[in-house]
Amino acid sequence: MIEFIILTISLLVLVKSADILVENASKLAIKLGIPKNIIGLTLVAFGTSFPEFVVNILSSLKGENQIALGNIIGSDLANLSLVLGLAAIAYPLKIQREAIWREIPLATVIILATLFLIMDNTLSFWDGLVLYLFFVLFLTYILEKISTERSEKEIIKEKLSKIILLIILSLLGLYFSGEFLIDSLIAISTKMGISLYALSSILIAVGTSLPELVVNLMASVRKESDIAVGNVLGSNIFNTAFILATSAVINPIQIFSEKVILHFALILIATAILFIGNFTLRKRIIDREEGLLLLLVYIVYLFSLIK
Repeated sequence: MIEFIILTISLLVLVKSADILVENASKLAIKLGIPKNIIGLTLVAFGTSFPEFVVNILSSLKGENQIALGNIIGSDLANLSLVLGLAAIAYPLKIQREAIWREIPLATVIILATLFLIMDNTLSFWDGLVLYLFFVLFLTYILEKISTERSEKEIIKEKLSKIILLIILSLLGLYFSGEFLIDSLIAISTKMGISLYALSSILIAVGTSLPELVVNLMASVRKESDIAVGNVLGSNIFNTAFILATSAVINPIQIFSEKVILHFALILIATAILFIGNFTLRKRIIDREEGLLLLLVYIVYLFSLIK
């Protein structure tokens, strides 16, 4: 029970620290004269993946690659199947044209490339560099979007010293909560005889995806679902093409089970449902039936973990 309490508190501190970091880093960027649209499409968009980033970096440095792999796969599936599935059930999701023809295909290609790279049962240093190329491609796409959008000026009244102090405190919160989280996860895995991959796939991945779930459910209710879909796709691309790639560069990841390939295949299926759903009777809409299909993918994933 003590380890579960430590794990829960660490997750809460991790997510809150990431939120404070993104908020204050955005304020700092505005004070430095960086256009608001650049901040929105980069720092804020990737900010929801900061907890996964911290967990993966620390676990890779400790040589705990099962955590690094489970965290990213679990987070991607939670984002696509659980978050968007529940959001679509709450209220049908609109999808922007750019997401259909650019972001969904790019996310699909990245997962296919990852599947190809792990066929030798290892995600190596060089494989990580290959995935970085896709991230560079994604950044190029984002910069192209930024060039076509107008940026509004915003004035931040808070003192620079306060913003910097909060950034430093949030970074410390991310580091120490990440350390405690990984140590408690290892202890729970040892005592309960459950693999680190399964635990990280469920506990950490769902825990770090809860903010996205709340935000996207609210976006669906407010009929701003195009934002919800874009955020999830951007987060997943960042997770795989940057965070997982960085983990492999730090410490090559051994693919220890065929389940890993199955789970990447489930990510592909969920992405395919998202794409095909745009060409059903209600075009560019993911309706409740497709939301249920996405949720079913997540249930299959959970069943495969405990089987």
